[in-house]
Amino acid sequence: SPQTIVATEEVCERLKVMIRQEIDYMIPDYLTPAWQAGLAAAEVSDPSTTDNNGDESSPSSSEPINVLWRDKICEWCYNLVDHYELARESVSVAMNIVDRYVSSRFITPKTYTIVAVTAIHIAIKLVSPWKLRM
Repeated sequence: SPQTIVATEEVCERLKVMIRQEIDYMIPDYLTPAWQAGLAAAEVSDPSTTDNNGDESSPSSSEPINVLWRDKICEWCYNLVDHYELARESVSVAMNIVDRYVSSRFITPKTYTIVAVTAIHIAIKLVSPWKLRM
């Protein structure tokens, strides 16, 4: 029937839009050496994107973030939320925040840790908004 055809076309159109939006929200794999090199090169050419703020560390003198760093931060976040009996979903939200931030700029391991602590703080506030008893 004509209504079924229109409904099917509408569903197809919505799916196409959703796929386009999903592509826009995808986070690149910032842990690959090629991506890290590109971020480091961009930082050298545009110092305003740096996180060093006068530190002696630079893309050439600091080690890039790798899978081990991300694994350690993720494990630490899970230990934190488990210890305080918070929602484990907070870690997923926090790591999403970390991934989005880190994929857009070259950062040092020190800054990576600061980003992760800030992200888990924000995520806990979003997912578990009640007051924490110490």
